[in-house]
Amino acid sequence: MDSRQKGRRVSFGLIAGLSAALLAVGGGAAWWASKSLTISGSGVQPTITRYPTPPVITPHSLLTEKAQVYWLNSTSSDLALTAVPVTVEVDNQSSSQEILTSTLKLLLAGPGEESYTTTIPKHTELLALTVESDGIHLNLSQAFTQGGGSAEMTARLGQIIYTSTALDPQEKVWIEVEGQPLNFLGGEGLIINQPMTRADFEANFSLVQ
Repeated sequence: MDSRQKGRRVSFGLIAGLSAALLAVGGGAAWWASKSLTISGSGVQPTITRYPTPPVITPHSLLTEKAQVYWLNSTSSDLALTAVPVTVEVDNQSSSQEILTSTLKLLLAGPGEESYTTTIPKHTELLALTVESDGIHLNLSQAFTQGGGSAEMTARLGQIIYTSTALDPQEKVWIEVEGQPLNFLGGEGLIINQPMTRADFEANFSLVQ
């Protein structure tokens, strides 16, 4: 009987001791964890990478610019140049070069009204147009030099000169055909001075505006 009571006391004491030890260990672990978290939290701040905001791209709006294309009046017996107002649709950041390019293409496409005509051959193309410090430089296809007599050649030259200078009537015009300076035009050999202005055209040719 005494031995059983002693065994129970030993068991209870052992269990109580183990429980106290476990509580101590658990409390110590919790304390260490809390300290570890505190130290970790008070350390170096995380690096945040900030990327620049991408620029907002605003599409260019389209504008209409006024210019003039020079046709010939089909109801008149005289080859007289006639200024016809036109509008071209361009970008809001377009330069005079782009406006003139659009205007010359309208000229080469031919008149859309029966009351006007043109002496520029149908398949003439604008190969290049640049506005430089010394004037407007045109490069036309070979078709520009083909067909017609001296009167028609003079008229088509006038159409090119006047339409090219629609934005600045005092501007000089340099004309090339297939990349070569145009010095003579037509079978009768109209002499083309380079560069040419409206004043030069009026002084050397019989057509009137």
